[in-house]
Amino acid sequence: MRWLLWALALAPLFPPLALLAPLCVGYLRRLPPWALGLLAVYALSLLLPAVFAPEPLAFPLALGRVLYVLGLVGAGVALFRQLREPSRALLPLGYGLFLLYGSAFLASYLAFGDQAVGQRLMHPFHNPVGLGFLGALGVLLAVYVRYPWPFRLLLSLLGGAVLLLSGSRGGMLALLLGSAGGLLFRGRGLWALGLAGFLLFAALSLDTPISERFFQAHLSGREGLWLRAYEVFQAHPWTGVGPYVLGDYLKGTLFGDCFLFPLIEAKGLACPDWLRPLGGLWTFAHNHLLQALGESGVLGAVGLLLLVGGFWRGPGGRGSSSPSSWPLPPWG
Repeated sequence: MRWLLWALALAPLFPPLALLAPLCVGYLRRLPPWALGLLAVYALSLLLPAVFAPEPLAFPLALGRVLYVLGLVGAGVALFRQLREPSRALLPLGYGLFLLYGSAFLASYLAFGDQAVGQRLMHPFHNPVGLGFLGALGVLLAVYVRYPWPFRLLLSLLGGAVLLLSGSRGGMLALLLGSAGGLLFRGRGLWALGLAGFLLFAALSLDTPISERFFQAHLSGREGLWLRAYEVFQAHPWTGVGPYVLGDYLKGTLFGDCFLFPLIEAKGLACPDWLRPLGGLWTFAHNHLLQALGESGVLGAVGLLLLVGGFWRGPGGRGSSSPSSWPLPPWG
């Protein structure tokens, strides 16, 4: 499984590597029966509504979604089984994030030159919101994974800088909640919470349009997407319209019929004509629950909530310190 470690390290730089996830479906057989049952319920919550959905591609796309999600879970099982200390399985991800941060700074500078300081940090393959979440992830990895201390310090500082310069409120919220949650299980969460507080103080001190975003409550037009997704759910409450197909109903609401990554569009590049019909595939509701309701109706939303509940159940759910008796591997 050395290839999986390499894929984990390179995935931040090349997100399409996530499409290799179905190769790990076979590792699911190592899960206990009740965990497999939970995954089966999730799969049915996507496939059954897709059979009756109005879009003809709903079922094959739902099948692809199921294989993708099951493969991601299988990858988590494979990584967990490789090492005595499960957190060390995430070591390659931190090194990949380090390369991602450097490429984001370089790409932003090459795109905007000296004016990059007045722009939200961008990347050719990630939008600023995604960069913010990845910055928060780097901080949490630096706190909880046993990297050499110079790299741990560098990863936390760069991750914090990426989060701050991306202006991602979602990423900041993820860091705050992740840090607060860490306090319940391991004392090191206090370090991450302290860094989050420092970043908010730095944002307040910078007094720039980017840093001011952290203290604003406007929705940046997302309310239009939410309303449209809810309207689709109202029209198809039991089946939705199918995974990935919802984007066709949402496109044009906020970003136009077809859009590329912000950094690419900032350079004057737009969707070519051959790509425009597919523009809805990556248009999403910016709300996971509304996305699930619009794609697969009530059943799909319940399946998603059950799956997330399984992730929260996580390791040590029965109070055992023995990895072999844990009900689920540490997916989350």
